[in-house]
Amino acid sequence: MRLALLFGLIGSAKASGDYFEPFPTCADCLPASVHDAPGLDSVSRYLPANSPPPPPPSRWEKLRRSFNKKIGRSATPDVGIIATILVSLRDVTSIAVTSPLDRVAVSHFRIQGLAEPDLWDALEYAHIRPWVAAGLPRPKVVLPLPAAGGYPSQLLESYAVFAGHRKGLCKHYKSFWQCAEEQGNVPLETTLVVGITPTDLRGEIIRTRSAFTDLQPRHGDRAFVDLELGLATSEDKPDFWARVTDRLQGFCGTVPEGFRLDTILLTGENATHPAFLQALRSALVGNGYLQRESDSGGKVSFVHEGGAVIDPVFASARGAAQYARWRQEAPIGCEEQDRCEEKRRRQGKHVELRGCLHEELFATEDQCKTYCTANGCTKTKNKDGEERFECDYGERKKGDCSAGIYSGLWQCENRCDGGKCERELGTGDFNCTGCAKEESKCEDGVYDDFDKCFDKCFDNCHQGMCSESAGEDGVTCKC
Repeated sequence: MRLALLFGLIGSAKASGDYFEPFPTCADCLPASVHDAPGLDSVSRYLPANSPPPPPPSRWEKLRRSFNKKIGRSATPDVGIIATILVSLRDVTSIAVTSPLDRVAVSHFRIQGLAEPDLWDALEYAHIRPWVAAGLPRPKVVLPLPAAGGYPSQLLESYAVFAGHRKGLCKHYKSFWQCAEEQGNVPLETTLVVGITPTDLRGEIIRTRSAFTDLQPRHGDRAFVDLELGLATSEDKPDFWARVTDRLQGFCGTVPEGFRLDTILLTGENATHPAFLQALRSALVGNGYLQRESDSGGKVSFVHEGGAVIDPVFASARGAAQYARWRQEAPIGCEEQDRCEEKRRRQGKHVELRGCLHEELFATEDQCKTYCTANGCTKTKNKDGEERFECDYGERKKGDCSAGIYSGLWQCENRCDGGKCERELGTGDFNCTGCAKEESKCEDGVYDDFDKCFDKCFDNCHQGMCSESAGEDGVTCKC
């Protein structure tokens, strides 16, 4: 791995068991409420595009984006569209887990028309903090590193799928240097990640040791997306599957000279379609990886035929969730001390997991802001008199119920004693309702769609859940 080579060149590496850590020691330990907080992986949202790669934003475009954000608009119209999708996913997820989302890791296909700032701006516009972003702390080395300081600045679908199948991971992920050394001893693996959806046929060929390398895409990676070969067009084209086979066969032939495919991984909603799997086998036969279409392996590992098959629909999301877990358990930009694990074990079950971390102290204001989802941070001192920061959750006033919109859950609850705080769909705000009213009871019911269930049923169903059952009409409010 490149970083391992750099550290070796500058003579910073020590003997085995005594590692040089390129990041400074953390001033304090992550609290158990952060380190052990539950996560949720969600299905990828595919946004295929075939426009040419955008050039870097000009100075004028940067100014215009900045101005739009300052006046409350999305940076660009495209950013607004992406943010709308992210907000929809955030709201549905928050309701499903009955807790506001803190941070997310978004994996995506190599969309040629999507620039990295577009995704960051969309997340910012949707009031969602990203786990994957540029501008992170850099390791203490003199040689130049990427803007994200050794962390990936984007999480491509192919690498996320790779991680979702437990490939390219390291055991000592909490130590930047140990993880780099561990992965440096793993052979490079050439992997084809391929799939089909109703709107496109797609494929990527990656050659990597690490699923979460900062080099995404790596030099020599291959990718294509064909908008004319989505599954939805199959009925209009008699030769559809023959064209899919030809497209896959031609793409498999683009493996860099001197290398061969080692592994085939599937992704997308329709990747297990029998006709698609047949087309993929034919393409592999055409490139010499299988002797005949009925072969189950041979010169290439077809993971879909293994014992523990991962649903291709969720493979990318599993990988993104794995990265989010790594970043959640390993502070960004510093190395935790050995005592931290024992400190969290002592906290044990006394930890309460909440959207804003009540009474948790953080060493820096930035760390505090990272884990306080909607509230600001205020200075305080720990028992030793050292300066620390805590979430500004306010002071709950008994009997104080003021109906209205609040910017965070704690702010709402502190002014809604006797009422109910509910997330406003499409925003990160919370609405205090029900002041000076009797508590509503949960009532079963069936509605035409989720919006009506949430709008008409959520008040009466805050102790239940809105759900849709296969083969049944309508959305059910179940108490």
